[in-house]
Amino acid sequence: MVRVSKKKTANTKGRHRKVSGESIISAAKDSQISRLAARAGIARLGIAREIARGYMKLLLQQMINTAIHVTEYMRRKTVSGKDVDVALALHGITNVNGTRKGKAAFDKYSAPKGGARKKRNAIANPEAGETFIFDREPFKVLCKDLAREYNDEILLSSDSYDILQILAESQLDKAFRTAAKILKNKNRETLDHKTTHLAFNLSMKFSIISTINLDVNIPHSHIREVLAQVHADKGATNQAVEEMSSLVSYVAGNIMTVANALLLSSGKKTVTSREISTGVRIAFPGELMKNAVSESTKALTRFNAGLADRTPQSGQSRAGITFSVSRAKKGIRAASIGRRVGAGPAPYLAATLEYICREIWQLAGDVAHNFKKVRITPLAIRLAVKRDYELPVLFSSTIMSVVNDLPVEKASKK
Repeated sequence: MVRVSKKKTANTKGRHRKVSGESIISAAKDSQISRLAARAGIARLGIAREIARGYMKLLLQQMINTAIHVTEYMRRKTVSGKDVDVALALHGITNVNGTRKGKAAFDKYSAPKGGARKKRNAIANPEAGETFIFDREPFKVLCKDLAREYNDEILLSSDSYDILQILAESQLDKAFRTAAKILKNKNRETLDHKTTHLAFNLSMKFSIISTINLDVNIPHSHIREVLAQVHADKGATNQAVEEMSSLVSYVAGNIMTVANALLLSSGKKTVTSREISTGVRIAFPGELMKNAVSESTKALTRFNAGLADRTPQSGQSRAGITFSVSRAKKGIRAASIGRRVGAGPAPYLAATLEYICREIWQLAGDVAHNFKKVRITPLAIRLAVKRDYELPVLFSSTIMSVVNDLPVEKASKK
């Protein structure tokens, strides 16, 4: 399926709204960003303030989006502090502000009794409490606008605002300290845009950090069969098939990492298709997520219809897919912390993995065609992932460190 951006209708539940620049500027003023940079020993910022705002917006967008998916999985309408904590853990941020002093701060001021509300408002003011640098109310407006981008009906609790503000300030502080070390090595004082981008890319985490090394053992014959469906005139080397198998296993590990976090936070013991579906929605970006959810839902519907017919046939034949459903179920059983596995997760996961495999084969085949090659190599796969606009986000912690050194410009001239 070709990924094409679709226009949202006026009555769409989660319609996207453009966050105004005024809300971002009011939430993170120039003087406040300068104070964070001064803590790290940077006196001259230049254009780094605008870059810092952009990265802060991306960070909050990612965390709020993940927290909203967790809240919807719990069938609630308000994002709690626990949901944000789950989102932080999924992105590998286990201790905000280094020693988690911020966690103790919002725990102290989240008590419902006494003058807790006044104390919370006091620490939100940099002039009064010095605990938070950003102003409380403008930051809340920014978070509300970002949450409305995904779902108009979801609300944010006061604890979630506290954690998000602690997260934003601590990550900006961490990025500026990284930038200060880079400037010290270069013997410079002014923070230019290249150094700022490098420091923020090294410091901030936007992708899901997989904690599971899951090998679903998809047969190489199935992977080659998917390639034949996309590019009938192309072949693939054994190394390319191994590369594709490792990428598919990495995606499966990401999805199961999210599924286990959801099971742990909800206290459930059975893995269902809802855990896998939420894992896909959290781990996959943009149009890639929409198409993966659509294809997997169709496969699950066909699989359930096949179960009702009671016709003896394989799981992949029921679901109308190529990847093995039984092997996906074995992988889920091996990686899940739940005691039981339902009938829905296996076909859903297998269809998702087949979709991402088909998407990569499509792009890699186009790269091989540009090189006038008949067989797809690992280099073609890596170049295809790098040149795409969403796949680098999905595989940011796997092959992208290798892909950055590939001769893209030289290849494009050929």
